[in-house]
Amino acid sequence: MEKNIFDAFIEEQEETKKVVEETKPEKVEETKTEEVEVEIVEEVKPEQKAKVETKTEKPKKEKKEATKEETTPTTTPATTKKGGMKDYFITAIQNNMDIAGRTFTTKDKEFALDIIASTDKMVRANGYDWRDIDFKGNKLDSQIQRWAKLGVTSEDKLYIDIRANKHTNMLDIQIKPQYQTLEKLIRMYFAKKVYKFYEDVICIGDKLNVDFDFETGDEKVVSFTKNNDIDRNKMENITGAFKIIYYVDDDGSKKQLVVQIDKNRIMRAYNASPSKEKTVWNQDTRKMVLKTVTWEMWNNANVRAFMIFPDEIISDIGIVNESEEMEWNKETKHKSVEDAQDQVIADVATGEIIDIW
Repeated sequence: MEKNIFDAFIEEQEETKKVVEETKPEKVEETKTEEVEVEIVEEVKPEQKAKVETKTEKPKKEKKEATKEETTPTTTPATTKKGGMKDYFITAIQNNMDIAGRTFTTKDKEFALDIIASTDKMVRANGYDWRDIDFKGNKLDSQIQRWAKLGVTSEDKLYIDIRANKHTNMLDIQIKPQYQTLEKLIRMYFAKKVYKFYEDVICIGDKLNVDFDFETGDEKVVSFTKNNDIDRNKMENITGAFKIIYYVDDDGSKKQLVVQIDKNRIMRAYNASPSKEKTVWNQDTRKMVLKTVTWEMWNNANVRAFMIFPDEIISDIGIVNESEEMEWNKETKHKSVEDAQDQVIADVATGEIIDIW
């Protein structure tokens, strides 16, 4: 039976670690050599003793060189003559596509390699070991494949979310979109040409005027007056937010699609966020509110009515919503703040959160 690609990956890393351990001079061995020398000192001739001392001193000089080099294989995936981690994931993705009867184009492969490289970079930058990451259980190959098929790369602000799972004693890894990723997907798959986005928070004293055309169903922000006499980055001053998609209709006219959220939606997002994320909310409240309204736009029924996804990526677009399952926006869909808080408490019990932004 052909060896599973992920089992081979782990086995390759274990062999690398084994080679490093075997070639590494150990302090324990030096100590034993010295003890033996003391026990038989009366029986060893002077010239023999000199040889023993020479042998015990030599590894001490080599130990520094070995220690300096041994850090590399313990923090990076195995690299083989076949190409290492990149080849493992590309082969796994190709196998998945072949089984599904789908095409994995050269462009798809380029996108996948970019995501693999950025994921590996994040793992190594944080001092993690690939042997400790449950990339098989998390179906990392499938995640990479689906983002690549959507035409998204690390340049589109994907980020790697790494969390400790107390049940498996391993690290879970998820590739998630940021608001820039959602904007790109809307631009790519919106039925009309999107030429601009605009978003802002609504604060106490602001005046947002939106006209609604009951005949066409179109909305349009006709004016927005800001109150600049207050701190627009403080939660107590923010009452809501809005985001606009500017697009060109079939007749060439420019139109808007407007999405708004109120203070309740914002507070549900805030209360459901992990404790470590509260600091971000408090320091950059405006940014987090705009992130929330962007997710609302992605999930908005009126926006989705304009989205057309090619048949070849229908099975891949779900990765966006699945990524939201581990995002605080999931909890904001509960009916009340209390329900959201209860769910968060239950989620926290599953493991420590180590979000990587």
